[in-house]
Amino acid sequence: MDVPGECHVREVPPEGGGNGRTIVLVHGFMHTGEHYLRTLDGRPGWAYDFAAAGYRVLVPDWPGVGRSAPVDPESWSSASIRAALGRVVERAGGPVDLLVHSMAGPYGIALLESHGDRIAHLVAVAPGQPFDLAAPPDSVEDEGDEIVTVAGGIAVRFPKAGWMVPDRSFVVDKLVGASTRFPAYSPDAYLKTLVPMWSGLARERLAAVQVPYADRPAPAPLPGHRVLVVTGTHDRDHTREADGLVVAWLRGRGAAVDFAYLGDLGITGNSHMLMLDSNSAEVAALVVDWLATGSSRPAG
Repeated sequence: MDVPGECHVREVPPEGGGNGRTIVLVHGFMHTGEHYLRTLDGRPGWAYDFAAAGYRVLVPDWPGVGRSAPVDPESWSSASIRAALGRVVERAGGPVDLLVHSMAGPYGIALLESHGDRIAHLVAVAPGQPFDLAAPPDSVEDEGDEIVTVAGGIAVRFPKAGWMVPDRSFVVDKLVGASTRFPAYSPDAYLKTLVPMWSGLARERLAAVQVPYADRPAPAPLPGHRVLVVTGTHDRDHTREADGLVVAWLRGRGAAVDFAYLGDLGITGNSHMLMLDSNSAEVAALVVDWLATGSSRPAG
């Protein structure tokens, strides 16, 4: 039985003899580990791509999400999620390669700080900006039961209490956007695979990014840690410039960072959900090559 506050972890064994390495695939906001196991159009997901490359694959669900045991939402925080993911890394049985997506991006960076000796490589796919880097929104409006933030002309609404429930706009505008790589899909069918999130997580981030830069604590150094940042060309909120800021910030902390902006590699059209796109196996192969050779440029 799963324990409240812990991650339910699914394991996919390596094909063949394996390469002796373990990779942990961490999902993002309103998603679950299921999105690494199968795409919306029924193809095997990234978990099986990495298993085919010889990896033992661990796919956790955040505490209180997916197959994990329910948690008291009032105790649910980024810190509790990071701590649970840290225990997944600790129990993995040796240094792991850690892949994080979107909102889990800052969690992966924090785990480099706390568990750096247990993480061989970090792969950050369309990573959310760390709290101490993220800019405050252009405006914040209190509309009674909701708070509305506007950043870059994009308005985001979230409740002051209770749960944030994914809606059609979240799928159509943010997750898929103008992608030419996302398979034909039904927004309503995609919505059924998503999960609500406690609004406290959004309130926590909003409070953190409203702190003036001068008052934010100095981030810990990350000397020598190997990091790959992967970004698609048709991700509304993750432009080359936006994710380039994360790359520069990590390099400024001493990390050895490679930036795979897919357009620079001749790969165009990818959405925010690269693990669900029609060329998901191609993107996974790029990551596998980088983990093996340190190069994110496709062979041939």
